[in-house]
Amino acid sequence: MSSMSSGKATGRYIVRAVDPARLSEFVQNLRPDSGIELLDLIGPPGAQHTAVLAMASDTAKALELHFSTSNQFTIEPDRPLSLFGGA
Repeated sequence: MSSMSSGKATGRYIVRAVDPARLSEFVQNLRPDSGIELLDLIGPPGAQHTAVLAMASDTAKALELHFSTSNQFTIEPDRPLSLFGGA
């Protein structure tokens, strides 16, 4: 995913999982010192499929690289939505 900028800037990222159980396991294994903050989980209770995380862009790039080998997760920047592309 080339749209992520490199560096230490912190941003919001969306992580989606093919299997909700894998996402739950990933979230439970986040350490407080990892530099990754869980902001929200999206999906039905007990079967969330998407996590919104805050982390440095270099951490997001490292996760993207790690995820690319398993095809179990996708990661992308969390961008604001707008109606019909307006500001």
